[in-house]
Amino acid sequence: MGNPKICNEIVDIGAHEFPQESEPEPPEPNKPEPHSSKKSRHKKSNLVELEPKLNKEDHFAYIIGYEDNTVRPENNITRGEVAAIFFRLLGPEYRETIKSYENNFTDVEPNIWCNKHISTLAKGNIILGYPDNTFKPNKYITRAELAAIVSRFDKLEERESSAFADVKGHWVEKYIDSAVEKGWINGYPDGTFKPDNFIKRAEVVNLINKVLGRKVRRENMLPNRKKYDDLYEDKWYYEAFEEAINSHIYERLEDGSERWLELINPDIEM
Repeated sequence: MGNPKICNEIVDIGAHEFPQESEPEPPEPNKPEPHSSKKSRHKKSNLVELEPKLNKEDHFAYIIGYEDNTVRPENNITRGEVAAIFFRLLGPEYRETIKSYENNFTDVEPNIWCNKHISTLAKGNIILGYPDNTFKPNKYITRAELAAIVSRFDKLEERESSAFADVKGHWVEKYIDSAVEKGWINGYPDGTFKPDNFIKRAEVVNLINKVLGRKVRRENMLPNRKKYDDLYEDKWYYEAFEEAINSHIYERLEDGSERWLELINPDIEM
């Protein structure tokens, strides 16, 4: 079963080859690119080239519901919302190292709600902008864009051939292939990935939980867990969402899943 974990350790989840990953590639339609230092609110030299770290030990909530007590699992999710999620999931020490309230994007002003999240991840080279020096925080994120973000938290694994027919030659091919090798993502029954399609909130949560190694079965949750009006127990994503919305102390089981021991309310930066 393993001993109970009161989790406060930060785990480095792999080397990241920044010189390669941060080099601009040829512009392509809808492809995010490293932002220019022109018209910037901080100099490009302030970018921090450290190995990105996620907090894989503390199982803190990283999804916050809406004021109407919903989480809208089948809705699309914006680039700004995804930036906020990964900001919350950064290892605390690493997050403090790259934390910023300034960025190079012409459409991310200091007063928008996700400025801190975007500015911090941009400083760490975890998220990139578009060729026109924008970030488009209110634009829905695509499957390709999310695959690229999660893959920057680990060393890329190569494949001899593309995992999906519609990914070969796509700017995100190496990221998707690497994520497939790690078991993070799956395609559709017709052998495609549909990289330029928007991704649902439930799919995002499912992917992130795989990256973090977080998995709980219904019988191993606690009865006083958070619940939302539109989170139904018969949905495929129910367990994944409960894992994402409840902060808890847990013990790891032999099959790799977990059993919740206590629900907690940690003082974490959101």
